[in-house]
Amino acid sequence: MVSRRKKKRKLKKILRNMLIALPIAAGVFLLLFFGFRIKTVDYVSDINQFRADEVQNYLVSHKIENSLWFWFRDLIGLEKDIDLFESYSVSLKSPVKIKIDAQEKKLRGSFIDADNEYYFDSAGEILKSELCNYKKTKKGKKKLQANSLGICRFTGISFQKPALYQQINTTEKEGRETIRHMIEAFDEMEIALDKVSEENGKQPGISINKIAVSDQYEIVMHLKKGLKVALGKDNQLKEKMDAFVDIYSSTKAQLTAVPGTLQMQWIMTDGSYTFIKDEKKSTKK
Repeated sequence: MVSRRKKKRKLKKILRNMLIALPIAAGVFLLLFFGFRIKTVDYVSDINQFRADEVQNYLVSHKIENSLWFWFRDLIGLEKDIDLFESYSVSLKSPVKIKIDAQEKKLRGSFIDADNEYYFDSAGEILKSELCNYKKTKKGKKKLQANSLGICRFTGISFQKPALYQQINTTEKEGRETIRHMIEAFDEMEIALDKVSEENGKQPGISINKIAVSDQYEIVMHLKKGLKVALGKDNQLKEKMDAFVDIYSSTKAQLTAVPGTLQMQWIMTDGSYTFIKDEKKSTKK
């Protein structure tokens, strides 16, 4: 009888402790779940392509909401992949505030759909969008301006249903292949630029404004000061870009003296290329 009473008292004590512990555990869980919700993001990056609100919108869209869990995963080296970044670190400033220091993925190109400009990375994923920038002319018409990031814009290719954090989708396969090959050529160009910089201590400073693609998928690069580079079809693009860097680094002053087109549709074995000046438009008196 005594042992049964002891067992009953012990069981009652366990149940009482559980009844006390369960609300406490539930309270702790609710505190951790709802109390540590990301409401503010401080953001520091290396090349400043993204704003803090864009980073926060990305976190929300990918259901990265708990500041404590996000910080703890980063702390133990299990950080979540974030499409915007090559790498990043997280600091917990308060239950509702985090700071992110990031190395951003480089945006490689942009295109326009309706009145929006979409930016994509080397993998062809759309990572940023913004409203197009227009300026009124003297005649009151809207004139499209360069995008805010100075990223080269692709024109002449039709895109389908662009959306953030999705792959670019073109109407025809050739358009998608042309973009992919141009991005690969950009990478080769940067390697060549680094090589030139190491050799003579002075980087040519190539800035591409636009990539125009014709109906026949012939490519023309538009650079500053009216310089255009006709690359023809997208075959041997890496070799053509490497040759262009060599030409541009040695004859930049001549190439940018007057508007014109450098003909690079074919690889010339002797390294020579033709430059055709733009015809001057006659002005009516």
